[in-house]
Amino acid sequence: MILDFHRSCGLLDGVAKSVLSLAVLVGSVSSLAGCYATGRKGLEGAADDKFRAEAYSFNARLWRDNKPNTFKLEVYQTDSLIGLSGRGYLGKGALRGWIRSDSIMVYFPAANELLHESVEALVAASSCQVPLSRLDFLQLLKQRPDSITLPEQVSLGVVSDESDRAKFKLAGPGEECRWELTLDYRRRDAGWRIDEFYFDDGRATRLRGSCELYRAEARVPVKRIDPAPRPDAVRIVP
Repeated sequence: MILDFHRSCGLLDGVAKSVLSLAVLVGSVSSLAGCYATGRKGLEGAADDKFRAEAYSFNARLWRDNKPNTFKLEVYQTDSLIGLSGRGYLGKGALRGWIRSDSIMVYFPAANELLHESVEALVAASSCQVPLSRLDFLQLLKQRPDSITLPEQVSLGVVSDESDRAKFKLAGPGEECRWELTLDYRRRDAGWRIDEFYFDDGRATRLRGSCELYRAEARVPVKRIDPAPRPDAVRIVP
């Protein structure tokens, strides 16, 4: 799912394809009926405005057109979504939102921009037709890519495979899909979990992240991932 966004979406592009391709980075807005008003569907145990999740804190660096931007990326995984919270220099909010298997909603406070689309729409807007939407981002956070089914055109290489660490490289098939995604896993008490990632879209965006903190179970404030965009937020259209 290589997107041709050129504004604050550059950050989301990397996040969605790394932490969510992991993951990176990476869920139509399917039926939101029955969701919480702030989009809390899938937030198990969301009592007292908190929910239970596996939690990761990544030290991340994004390059757009060779210009680096360092930020803290927090990732929260439940059974049905990945929550995102990013903080930039001096703690300024960079992004907050969520990705599900079929949709994504992320708000960029500094730019006052909102991305709220279906995976189907994002794939349709991409120049790369490799069906990355079939990658299960939720699985990739805690399952090695050699243990799940990948789209046929996605190549998988084993860089290293040891008892407690393993590294894999996923890549697109050709000129229109020159992306690469490297995933480092560490064996923890809960099983294999992402420890580092690196994404290169083959054009102008690169994203690297290293896990600074991991918790198998955390109580996370819902507001941490609640997009809660301003009424005048600009909708990003792929």
